[in-house]
Amino acid sequence: MIRMRLGDIRIRLAAIMASVLVVASAGTSSSYLSAASTGKMVFDVTTDKSMYSPGATVELRIDMKNRTGLDIAGGKVEVRAKHLENEVGSALIKTYDLKNNADLMLTTDWKAPSTDYQGYLIEVDIKDAAGKILDSDAVGVDVSSTWVKFPRYGYVWDFGQNTNTAERIDKLKNYHINALQYYDWQYRHHKPLADNLDVWNDWSGRMIYGDTVRN
Repeated sequence: MIRMRLGDIRIRLAAIMASVLVVASAGTSSSYLSAASTGKMVFDVTTDKSMYSPGATVELRIDMKNRTGLDIAGGKVEVRAKHLENEVGSALIKTYDLKNNADLMLTTDWKAPSTDYQGYLIEVDIKDAAGKILDSDAVGVDVSSTWVKFPRYGYVWDFGQNTNTAERIDKLKNYHINALQYYDWQYRHHKPLADNLDVWNDWSGRMIYGDTVRN
């Protein structure tokens, strides 16, 4: 139980540091400070990867939950990219209809510029049909051809039988982690691979499942 709590703390610390690094490379601004979600319309804004090659397509995932108390028809989602206070390209605009207490996962693609080793701030404004901003949020995007320029280190340590590996990796992706260590997966320090690669115990006696490591 203590190990799990320490692991959760480390993941949260990694998340904070990763967010700081991505936003710092994008350039902070007063608009970013005002882009924090109120929770009335935006639950989260994420991307499909933790980093992108120059010129790659970035899939933005806008998780919307209408908690305004009103049905919304003909609303607009406006997406803008910025680098160091400067807007990059044109705004992306998508329309939506969303009843009160309903949810919607809206996706849109943004093409990353060809400049290498740049960070971008993607700002999202949710508006009603009259153009009033109901909620806002933002996410950072790292455009780099290699992870070693701006490494954001994280690790996985739970290799139990029923570990949801896809969920864990997706969470690390949302923290923009681009360097991953498999922590304490080995059998022994002087003999990393066990004789049975289906299941083995690590140096502390913890059971390690090979399928979980491989997945």
